[in-house]
Amino acid sequence: MSPKQFSIFEIEEFSFGRKFGLLGRLYLSFLAENLKHLGIKKHFSVLVLIDKMGNHCSQKFIADALHIDKTMMVGVLDDLGSKGYIKRIQNPKYRREYWIQLTPKAKKYMPEIKKAVNSINKSILKELSGKEVKNFHHRLDTIYKNLTLLNEQKTKGKMKLLVILIAFLLNIPVLTHAQTTKPADSTSSFTLNQCIDYALQNQPTLNQSLINIDIARTTNKINLGAWLPQVNLGGSLTHYIQLPFALYQNPVPGEPPIPTRSGIYDVATPGITATENLFNPQLIYAAKSASLYVKQSRQAADSTQIFLISAVSKAFYNLLLTMEQITVLKEDTARLGRSVTDTYNQYVGGIVDKTDYEEAIITLNNSKAQLKQQVENVSPQYSTLKQVMGFPPTKQFNLVFDTAQMMKELSFDTTTVLKYENRIEYQQLQTQKALQHELTSYYELSFLPTVSVFYDYIDEFENNNFSDLFNTSYPYSYIGLSVNIPLFTGFSRIESIHKSKLQQQILDYSETNLESVIYTQYTTALANYKSNLYNCTLLKDNEVKATDVYSIVSLQYKQGIVPYLNMIVAESNLISAEIGYVNAIFQLQSSKIDLEKALGTIPYKPTTH
Repeated sequence: MSPKQFSIFEIEEFSFGRKFGLLGRLYLSFLAENLKHLGIKKHFSVLVLIDKMGNHCSQKFIADALHIDKTMMVGVLDDLGSKGYIKRIQNPKYRREYWIQLTPKAKKYMPEIKKAVNSINKSILKELSGKEVKNFHHRLDTIYKNLTLLNEQKTKGKMKLLVILIAFLLNIPVLTHAQTTKPADSTSSFTLNQCIDYALQNQPTLNQSLINIDIARTTNKINLGAWLPQVNLGGSLTHYIQLPFALYQNPVPGEPPIPTRSGIYDVATPGITATENLFNPQLIYAAKSASLYVKQSRQAADSTQIFLISAVSKAFYNLLLTMEQITVLKEDTARLGRSVTDTYNQYVGGIVDKTDYEEAIITLNNSKAQLKQQVENVSPQYSTLKQVMGFPPTKQFNLVFDTAQMMKELSFDTTTVLKYENRIEYQQLQTQKALQHELTSYYELSFLPTVSVFYDYIDEFENNNFSDLFNTSYPYSYIGLSVNIPLFTGFSRIESIHKSKLQQQILDYSETNLESVIYTQYTTALANYKSNLYNCTLLKDNEVKATDVYSIVSLQYKQGIVPYLNMIVAESNLISAEIGYVNAIFQLQSSKIDLEKALGTIPYKPTTH
């Protein structure tokens, strides 16, 4: 065979990899020449795959489908993105993942790319029939599957140690996380709103405040009951051992009166007495303050309700924060586990020093320690949430939350004007001042008389023989008007008025102090919210940049361009950026709750119990 006629496809000893590699280079070279006006020389398969699969392709999916190294994939997508062919869209359900989507420019040229590919395919397969082309594609798929199987068998032994390491590393966190979010009691799954609703129905403190409303109503009924007629049944039974003396005038002039025993030995006087208050300053005070006492108890229940909504929300988000940190640390730990394996293989192959391998283990151990710490934090935070909800400690429930919805709810109108009357504490103070004013009015009117009417009916029985006592009765009745005027009470009324007015002054100063406290709380909460919002924006940008930097440094390290120290710094920055962004999100959510509480705008249903 002459050199001019030589072809590697005629030599069976040449590998399929070499032959297919040559075909691939020739094919892509011809395709790039046909499409050179598009400004890209390669990566057409990435565009075709995205166009075929739709708008929900992740970077990982594309890398796995086309067998492109994940770090190389970053460069491929950056190249296509810089030329306006693809865009990255954040997955609303999983904020750490981005969907790779075609831009309008790419969609415009996709028919041309497909047409060029189809034209080349027809040209190189023109000697084959339709059935033969179909069989050819089937054979290619068979070869791919067989190569994949061989590769899995080859790497199975190497991956065994890594799988054991990751399984040991993630076993406890996964179980703890599952016990926290998927407990045995599958009948209970709560969103944040459902947690709040459960607390408003079952929290003992709130139920106690609702009972206090009933107590206030009952106390009012007791106090106002004196306006109704007061009817009493009474009587007496008297037996004279010795009859009393009565003095009668002596018929003899100048002689002393004659003492004579008179009366009846046995007397019984049963009777009914009825009284009705016509005017009573104390009852007037009770009537005027009755609604205020009920209002006061309702406001106490509203205050408890607002506290519970705030406490449950914070406990819920604190638990979610820890769980999100666990998720981030799991991914970081798994990535570091793969880094340890890669570094070990490079160390065994003599590519890197032993120190690189040991530094990788140190970084992995640090991540494992952080992960373990967060896992241990789940249990007490979960117990705190159940406690503020009033949920039985021995029972479990699932947490359900929508990350996308939570991100939307982070925004707040910082131009909202502070109104003191929106705060429940201010409303409670106003009610307390109204009650104190009514008390002062009562003391001022206490000089007025107490006026009431009464009616008595008495059925009197008298007889010297006890056995015949109730044979004959002598009934009588009468009606009257009772007036009681306090002429002098030892200056107690005047001093009571003075004391009540002093207490009013104290409440006025309390109002001034409360307004100052509310304003301080508002300005502090507003400043925290604004700073946390700015911090969240910066840390989000840090996370994106840290991810890109890590991908680039990881690729540079694998290519031997940078030392492993750069990898450690990049990994540390990535972990710090991810954890920092997660913390920033929940700090922003917590500061928003504080701001709503300071403004008195936490949504709640006023108690109508």
